Amino acid sequence: MWISQVSIQNFRKIKQSNEATFRFKEGVNLLVGENNVGKTTLVEAIALCLSFGKNDKYIFWSEEDFNDKKYPIQIKLHFSELTEPQQARFHQALINTEDPDVSKWELVLTFRVFLVKGRINSRISLGNEEEKSSNAFDLLNDVCIAYLPALRDVKLDFQPGKKNRVSKLLRKDFKETEATQILEIFKKANEDAMQVSGATNPMVVFKSKTNEYLTSLTIKGHDNRILLQFVEHEFEKILDSIAVYLAEYGIPIGANGLGYNNLIYIAVLLSKFKQELPNNHQFYCLIIEEPEAHLHPQLQTLLLDFLQKEYGGVQIILTSHSPTVTAALHLDNLLVLNGITSVLIKESGISDKHKKILAKYLDVTKSQLFFARRLVFVEGISEAFLIRRLWDLFFVANPENQFNRQGVEIVNIGGVSFAPYVELLKYVFSHSSIRSALITDDDRGTGRDCPSEYRFLIDEKLRDRETLETIFDNAPSSARFRDLYESIHALSSDGIENIGIFAARKTLEVELGMSNPDKVKSMLGLVGIDVQVSDNITPLAAGLMLWDELDARSKKADFYMNLVESNLIEHLTIPPYIQQAINFLNESTN
Repeated sequence: MWISQVSIQNFRKIKQSNEATFRFKEGVNLLVGENNVGKTTLVEAIALCLSFGKNDKYIFWSEEDFNDKKYPIQIKLHFSELTEPQQARFHQALINTEDPDVSKWELVLTFRVFLVKGRINSRISLGNEEEKSSNAFDLLNDVCIAYLPALRDVKLDFQPGKKNRVSKLLRKDFKETEATQILEIFKKANEDAMQVSGATNPMVVFKSKTNEYLTSLTIKGHDNRILLQFVEHEFEKILDSIAVYLAEYGIPIGANGLGYNNLIYIAVLLSKFKQELPNNHQFYCLIIEEPEAHLHPQLQTLLLDFLQKEYGGVQIILTSHSPTVTAALHLDNLLVLNGITSVLIKESGISDKHKKILAKYLDVTKSQLFFARRLVFVEGISEAFLIRRLWDLFFVANPENQFNRQGVEIVNIGGVSFAPYVELLKYVFSHSSIRSALITDDDRGTGRDCPSEYRFLIDEKLRDRETLETIFDNAPSSARFRDLYESIHALSSDGIENIGIFAARKTLEVELGMSNPDKVKSMLGLVGIDVQVSDNITPLAAGLMLWDELDARSKKADFYMNLVESNLIEHLTIPPYIQQAINFLNESTN
């Protein structure tokens, strides 16, 4: 069985009046999204519930958890795909669901937490019941959870003392006879230490002199004499004194690097969790926030491989800001969060065909889109080079709106196959606050359905510019672009207003030339092309010249690299369709 759904009310950012529901899958679930969208809220809600009543938990309810202190926090956990023995064990908490896509029976636990006169009270109800259940805690004993929060300090948590995490993990594993044997060993060690050098032992001398003075200073009948010892005589305090050292160097763990200390921390948690697996619990859940902390990409990938290999049958819930972690997992493992809305990609509606394409192209770089606030999809490297620079020029007078301040991610799809990304936007991002713009070319004058009189190429040779000027405005857009435009327009008709499409007439070069006819000669000069340009050249003629000259000499990539780095770009008029895209992306979304 596994957690299939979590519903939350009145917990932290989630209001009492606005219940948030999150879907999960079996195996690995990776929660992604920009900062402050609710990843920690969700995993801590699960951890707080599953660790209810456990003595070794590391997370507790607090007054700050209540969004509105007048109402209780309510968290409802649904578990699906129970085996027959599990159904028998949890029969009091089962509900019968009529949803044909899930198992017939679901285990439902509802946790309600109340704040009464500054004190926190809680109750758990089973199934559809509203009242507190007397045996809910017994059922939770069949749940094994390991939770590793994002803020972890190996030096602090592993140092000797009451907070020693190693001590807490080990304490319940010792049998009474083993504890007695260890105490005897430490007692004898104290006795042996006091025998070193006999009566001249500094400790013996110090103890004798101190007790001599104490006797003189103490009222008759009272005994204030002291004893000295090296180690504790209480077993729990002995465990608290355990210190972790690095075997290779013999140095305390606090002197080690942050990256490997993070691995050590995870290894300690996992080793203890692994010991619990044969103990016949009914459900195992491993929650790790930001497993990538302080790890370079290769170690991140190694850790993910290890988790998936060693913990089959365990539901693993991860949060991450790492594109490396995101790219290393299948798309179906992703749960994309945006405040109280979320989408489990496995259940999103994206076709298997497009999932395969996305899985192929969503590498470490492109996976950054899951952490952005605004998305720009472009055909190629030229637009990717240029958009960021033009954005900052567009907002040169408004620094707060500039590129790095807006959480924009530019995704170069490396071609014109936008369809998989449109499905990703439709099913994952469409109902979020994230705005997305597709910036493309309409590729007019091409395609099989383009009438011959409007074709830009005849026998694979570009028509002369005079003819192109004549047919340009009437040449139909390509069928590829029309289909893409219709798919975005259909989303708008369905009420999805945060996805837009913005197209160049033919190409970006044509639009740049049309917007800056007086600077075409200077632009071509950036790549060493010297041409005569008439003072009264029309915008369309200028655009066709820039496009034709760069294309004929295969200078397009060099042109954009040089343009971005030149002062000339600061004096250009930004093409209207790019201005429209930037304005669209900069609009707020409720």
